[in-house]
Amino acid sequence: MKKQLLCIFASMVACVTFLGACSQSSDEGAEPEVWSTYNTRKVLRQTDKNDTYEKLPAKISASMMQGEYEGAQLLITSDHTAEYTLKKGVLKDAAGNEFPAGNIAVYHQKYIQVTKNNSGNKDYESGSYIPDMLLPMETAEEYGENVIEAGCNQGVTVEFDSTGVAAGTYTGTFTLEIDGKKTEVPVSVEVWDFGYEGRRTFQSSFLIYREQLMAGEYDTSDEKVQTYVDFLLKYKINSYVIKDAGSWTIEEFVEEAERLYDNDNYNSIVIPYDFPRTYLAYEGTKLTSAAQTVVDYILALAEISTEEKRYLDLAYFYPSSYDEADFNGIAADAERFLKKGGEYDKTLQAAADAIDTDERFSSMTPEFRESLKESILRIPAVFTNVTYMSDWVEDFSAAFCPYFSVYDDEATLQRYQDAAAENAYGDMWAYTCMGPTYPYGTFHIDDSTLGMRVSGWMEKAMGITGYLYYAVNMNTQFRLTEEVYTDVYNNPLRYEDVPGDGYLLYPGKYYGSEEPFATVRLVSYRDSMDDYDMLCVYENLLNEYAEKYGVAIDFNDYVGDLYADLFNGAVYYQQDGLLDAARKELAARILALKESGILLKPDSEAEDGKYRSTVYAPADAVVSVAGTAVAGEAAGSGKAFTFSCDAAQTVTVQVAGKSYTFSANGISSLMNTADVTVSEGSMVVVTGNTAAVTLKAQYRDNGETIGSKTKMFQPYVSFRVSGLGSASCVKFSYENTGEMEIEMSIVFVEADGTKTTVKTNYCGVGGSREVRIDLSEQLAEKLKINLAEVTEIRLAFENVLYSPNGTASLMPDRALVCGNMRVESR
Repeated sequence: MKKQLLCIFASMVACVTFLGACSQSSDEGAEPEVWSTYNTRKVLRQTDKNDTYEKLPAKISASMMQGEYEGAQLLITSDHTAEYTLKKGVLKDAAGNEFPAGNIAVYHQKYIQVTKNNSGNKDYESGSYIPDMLLPMETAEEYGENVIEAGCNQGVTVEFDSTGVAAGTYTGTFTLEIDGKKTEVPVSVEVWDFGYEGRRTFQSSFLIYREQLMAGEYDTSDEKVQTYVDFLLKYKINSYVIKDAGSWTIEEFVEEAERLYDNDNYNSIVIPYDFPRTYLAYEGTKLTSAAQTVVDYILALAEISTEEKRYLDLAYFYPSSYDEADFNGIAADAERFLKKGGEYDKTLQAAADAIDTDERFSSMTPEFRESLKESILRIPAVFTNVTYMSDWVEDFSAAFCPYFSVYDDEATLQRYQDAAAENAYGDMWAYTCMGPTYPYGTFHIDDSTLGMRVSGWMEKAMGITGYLYYAVNMNTQFRLTEEVYTDVYNNPLRYEDVPGDGYLLYPGKYYGSEEPFATVRLVSYRDSMDDYDMLCVYENLLNEYAEKYGVAIDFNDYVGDLYADLFNGAVYYQQDGLLDAARKELAARILALKESGILLKPDSEAEDGKYRSTVYAPADAVVSVAGTAVAGEAAGSGKAFTFSCDAAQTVTVQVAGKSYTFSANGISSLMNTADVTVSEGSMVVVTGNTAAVTLKAQYRDNGETIGSKTKMFQPYVSFRVSGLGSASCVKFSYENTGEMEIEMSIVFVEADGTKTTVKTNYCGVGGSREVRIDLSEQLAEKLKINLAEVTEIRLAFENVLYSPNGTASLMPDRALVCGNMRVESR
């Protein structure tokens, strides 16, 4: 084995320099081109796609919260082979404060060739050399890798860490040296005057395989494992270390939790027990030995818990033996283990009951013991599935963790959300691996990092609470039947034919580094978490002022337009500049609210065709709308100023000698008898601002037969609309008053009859929904809709019901009451 490893190491050394795939040029006198683009864009080493990138000036720019990392990239395109380096300079703000040099890191982007595109993203074709590993510039210089190949691009990443840095704009220059010729590159870093405080809430479980460290680091010691765990925490990732032999002792488990607890990025404590598929909680009335082991782990966390250190609130299980049970023939085992009242629930209950009988907890107050028991019963079991399984979602108490792409359909997402709220205390995770693929966000090398970056915004919008990734450090290439050593620096494959799948790190051993090296893919995940945190900052601030003024708000009213600019469902829009613009706009809203204390709340109803809004502001505020003063009344510790308008209006608020301007939306209210129609045989009664609808299925073939026409027909209720070309969103509410759950397609109908499904929606019996459709140029382009030509919004339903054995029959009647249908204008 030792001889084999030495040979592999020699192969890595021989292959660590790239073979080159760029056009050669003899014109060594040409000046290299220096430029930049958004940090979410992976620029290929070859130059044939350079005209497809949004080229920005040769400047390094970043904007960020306090206490986060943010990167920028500089590109160099050279006709000839050249040696280069980028040296940091001094950055100062207007007051003379310096951005600490130790908080700035410069990386040489290393490229890896993907011989066969797997993702389907045409930006990264077969044969492309794609940036992946980030090698510190000083290491690249030491190993002679700071070279721009002839006829190629070379990327340089600069990362800024604003931890402990005062708010302000820091400017200066860095020195780019190419073949001895120096050029000063402008640098600007804006640090916003806010940051995320406290322990992060979004959980994660990224698996580290100890035995795989041998193939890359030649070291599987506890110290090396801890190095990887700590390194990933810097990237806001919590690890699950899989040991190759034996298991975590309770002492090791507790020591590691105590070691990491004070790190606010540490928020996911995996209890290291992988329930076998034969697992039983009891034999008769006695706990099985397996169940006792699980209970012992749980009680060990409970024992070290205090009011200040709530270890149990961070705990979770990942029962990987039941992975993808919808896909691999172990459905019955999963049902027995994870159903409500099943073996998992029985085990948690046994652990909770032990709090009252175990002497270790006898000195605790009754109130604290009860809180421990509640925390135990809330410990999630993260359960992965590839597809949506309706019976499981309704009947399991697991924290479901489907492919991220499963959440693309809103009706399916709502089913998961409802189940999470009812059965899993709100826990709802997602994962990716070989799948899904483009156009969804992935960790694949031959795909954009923008998708993973935007996933942080999606997770906040969807209510996803955790993310699972099955391996961060695979250093061998393996298939189901074999595993072989490989050159980890030049072979992009670890599992099957998916470049990048199974690893987000490169070993540091070859370069003499104790730590591994990050990839641009890993950075994209960390940055997605920073964006998630910034959304949390805004949400927390909004809630603080809402409580101050005694008003309830919906966070989506304040960020829905930002979401609409970035993604639809689980698919991101592929313009990198949109993300940059959304971050800056979000920061502007946070700063404005923080400074002014002014809360503009749209009302839930329109009256007399006008849109009612309320401004909540400090008690000394003066408010006017379109130049007309608005009277205020007491609201909590401030005042409320309510007004109505039928078109978008400018709202001016003066507080403490300063003037603030806002835009209040206008509205078109759409509920009257002439504007509401239903399909043949269905019924509608319009009363005021509501429409009571009974939808009836219809036979459309000869007689009472169910053929293609009957299957294709959709009963519907339709609302006449106009003005969507200048609208910001469509809103309405509905209540399911029938005797069966309903699922609808929300369809935009254009004047020429073109019908486009915009989204779906689900509601259980007796439930109700508030529906919001945020409109954007990106949505219209993606769905190929001319919003100005939309004349109807149609709620369409399936006509045929299929039994489990495939028998078709007409759907029973669906009954619902729709209310407050309106179009809001910008």
